[in-house]
Amino acid sequence: MVPSSAVQKCLFEKVYSEIEVDPLDVHYIEAHATSTQVGDRQEVTSVDEFFCKNRKTPLKIGSVKSNVGHAEGAAGMCSIAKSILIFENEKLIPNLNLNNLRDDCAAFNEERIKVVTSVEDFEGEFIGLNSFGVLGANAHVLLKRNPKEKINRGLPEDDLPRLLLLPGRTEDAINFVFDEIERNPIDDEFLALLQNSQIITSPAHVFRGLGIFKKEENGTKCVDRDIFEPTEAKRPVAFVFSGVGSQWLEMGRDLMKIPMISETIKSCHDILIERDVNLIEILTSTDPQTFTNTLHTFVGVAAIQIALTNLLTALQVVPDFIIGHSVGELGCAYADGTLSLEETILAALSRGNAINEVKRKAGAMAAIGIGYSELKNIVPKGIEIACHNSSESCTVSGGVEEVKTFVQEIKQKNLLAKVIDSSGVAFHSSHIAQSGVLLLEKLQKIIKTPKVRSSKWISTSVGKERWFEVDCKFSSAEYHTNNLLNPVLFEEGVAMLPENVLMIEIAPHGLLQPILKRSVANGVYVSLTKRESEDGVMFLLKALGK
Repeated sequence: MVPSSAVQKCLFEKVYSEIEVDPLDVHYIEAHATSTQVGDRQEVTSVDEFFCKNRKTPLKIGSVKSNVGHAEGAAGMCSIAKSILIFENEKLIPNLNLNNLRDDCAAFNEERIKVVTSVEDFEGEFIGLNSFGVLGANAHVLLKRNPKEKINRGLPEDDLPRLLLLPGRTEDAINFVFDEIERNPIDDEFLALLQNSQIITSPAHVFRGLGIFKKEENGTKCVDRDIFEPTEAKRPVAFVFSGVGSQWLEMGRDLMKIPMISETIKSCHDILIERDVNLIEILTSTDPQTFTNTLHTFVGVAAIQIALTNLLTALQVVPDFIIGHSVGELGCAYADGTLSLEETILAALSRGNAINEVKRKAGAMAAIGIGYSELKNIVPKGIEIACHNSSESCTVSGGVEEVKTFVQEIKQKNLLAKVIDSSGVAFHSSHIAQSGVLLLEKLQKIIKTPKVRSSKWISTSVGKERWFEVDCKFSSAEYHTNNLLNPVLFEEGVAMLPENVLMIEIAPHGLLQPILKRSVANGVYVSLTKRESEDGVMFLLKALGK
């Protein structure tokens, strides 16, 4: 129970040799200093012998215990708090109630160490901090000043809202922090510190809160907050990429306010502009005719999916499963790492060109409220089942008149049937076989070294029994050509997802929400975007928070 200056000095030597810092560069020591007869002398002696050798000016020393008393097990944390205040204010905080220095410490008498008794300027880079345990534990921490200067009190330069995720033992605990943030001017760095401090949290924090904060003229406004009590500690995650039908006018306008998304879109734009396709114009257009061109739809959807995937990757949201609907499998390939950004956006462009450059009879598609197992027995000649969406839904393709007639027949049975806008193309059918030939030729020039699809990727363009065939195992030109021509086996693919899966739909709009919610009853569904939402940034942040 008696401190040892020799052991303390040994600890100093170990610490500073490991981190290769010269003790003479330490300009202040925050001492443990319990004011005991033996303890203080031993501590001062060890500090003198290690830090003051060859020092030309006195070493400054002090202890927070003179300000707040001895906090026992939290004493070291109090010293850290004091040290941060010294760094932030560039002022040494004085020791209180020191009337006379003890006369049995040579370092005081010979002025090698000086106790701080008044506010002094601090211009050093390091603070050494001691903490000792009653049963002989010795601790030393070297704190280094953060070299970053705080700019404009942390006020954001942009007007984007900020998302904060916070765990807590109770709902009140989370609301208390959110309320406290609102009572002060918004501070980007403080919000980031709060966020990062909670990456690892306690199991006792059973509640999860999300708060979205926005800069106001005189402070901070919490524009949205929600608190959840998760029913499961962790769910498997599925990325779901939808396809044609998720596009809408100005679908990139709000999203491109987010720097990371804007950078990705710009990268895709630069690739396409060399081929006379203006992606940014497509994503921000107000012209109702924009998406009558299938090429615009393909590159627009692909670019949004690439950008959102990059965002999720940066946030370390890692999928356990990847599944796509129709052209959404290009998004799968990007998320799976089997196609690069350039390959993915050029594959989408090639798909559009392959459709536009081939002359053929106009086709049509329709949504039918009947599952594949029943529908396959009643489809007439000239109609092909293009998409197995769910046990209650399919999409059919065929000639324009044949599709219209079939829709009327189904409606007469009081079942759902609706012609959908497919820009005159009967996708996933024999009607576009010649486009498939052209697409293969184009893709072979883009995907020169096909990569094997990972086990995460649930294929929806070939049945599971064929996954290990050469044409199906690789994310190749052949695979993505088959995707254009083959029926979409989405119902069969979704059936392979776990019952408790978290499904994140990655597309310009959450097109597949009804299908996914019905098909995976115990799963959780989140869409990152919504068609014509009032504020796409707010919608995205709330979705990410959830």
